[in-house]
Amino acid sequence: YNAYKEFVNAGLPTPLTYDSMEKFNKALLNNEIDFPVILKPRTGSGGKDVLLIENMALLQIHWNDDESLIIQEYIDGISIDVDFYVDKHSRKMISIFPKERINIRSGESDKAISINNQELFELTEDMAKAFNLVGPLCCDIFMRDGKYYILEINPRFGGSYPMAYSC
Repeated sequence: YNAYKEFVNAGLPTPLTYDSMEKFNKALLNNEIDFPVILKPRTGSGGKDVLLIENMALLQIHWNDDESLIIQEYIDGISIDVDFYVDKHSRKMISIFPKERINIRSGESDKAISINNQELFELTEDMAKAFNLVGPLCCDIFMRDGKYYILEINPRFGGSYPMAYSC
C-alpha cells in the first residue's frame, strides 16, 4: 500500500489500491472501481495468497477485517517484468530489459518474450528518477489497452534475469 501511495505521489500509473473496506466501498459507490478485484497481503511475496475476487460477498468473506490485506484494481492485461540497472556514481540508466511474461510460477517468469518499446523505456527511466533509484532493480508492470500500470519495484534483478542476460 505504501508503494501505491508513492507511485501516486510521483504521478506514476498504478492500479487503484485500498487499505480499508471503507475506502473501497466509497470508490465502488462512486464508480471509480468495479469487480473483479485482487485481494492480497500487504507484504506478499511470489504471488502467494493472491485472490481474484468476483463480488462483494466473496470480498467480505475473505477480508474479515484483516488489516494485513489490501484490495487492488484487477488489471486484465499483459504482465511485464522489467530488469534495469542504474549506475550509482553517474545516476544514469545503463540498461533496461522488459519482457512479457508468458509462463509464471511462484511469482517468477519461466518463459518470456523481450519487448522493445520506447514508452516502456521512458516509464522505467521516469520511475528510477522519481525515486532516485540505483543499482540492479526489477519492477512488475501490467499493460491494459495500451496503458501501463506499475505494481511494485524490487531492489534486485528479478528471478528471470537470466533471460535478460541471454538477450
